[in-house]
Amino acid sequence: MRHLRNVLEPLALGAGRLTRDELLMVVGRIAADQSLWRPVVRHDPVRRWYGRLHTSPTLEVWLLGWVGGQDTRLHDHGGSSGAFSVVEGTLGEEYGYVESWTGVRRRTHTAGRMRSFGPGYVHNLGNDGTVQATSIHAYSPPLSTMTYYRTEDTAIVPYETVITCGPDEGIDVEQAAAVGGHLASAGS
Repeated sequence: MRHLRNVLEPLALGAGRLTRDELLMVVGRIAADQSLWRPVVRHDPVRRWYGRLHTSPTLEVWLLGWVGGQDTRLHDHGGSSGAFSVVEGTLGEEYGYVESWTGVRRRTHTAGRMRSFGPGYVHNLGNDGTVQATSIHAYSPPLSTMTYYRTEDTAIVPYETVITCGPDEGIDVEQAAAVGGHLASAGS
């Protein structure tokens, strides 16, 4: 199993905020190498499972495991841009933009599908099916806050802002696999 740094270093990512295309490249490369995520992903029937695979001053990468009925609630990503790749199963997404909310839009992401977004994007990802799903998410800069929203008529109203975990040393997926895949907390 290769270490995640060995996949990220050849990408020659910039030192500042990564572009949406760069974030798509990150999740695409990680998704393509199952040895980086399959040994550590978990699918918990009680709550959505998530673990941080990598963090640096410019990039944060998360792995999420979903069983049917689990979702994130409608939320933003603070000032971060992001991208995700569904690597197995199917995820439904309700989405829109904080500044131009006109109602919930919906789409479905099957395995192999990737999506990127900028600041101001809000969504609720969820596994509406009965088959487990797995996804990889990348954010730049790393998440610092997430605000959750509820819909009211033709508007969305913030009701909770959470401060996410700060940077740490990242997760060596080989080490995480050896201890049962228990990784850092928070993220979507």
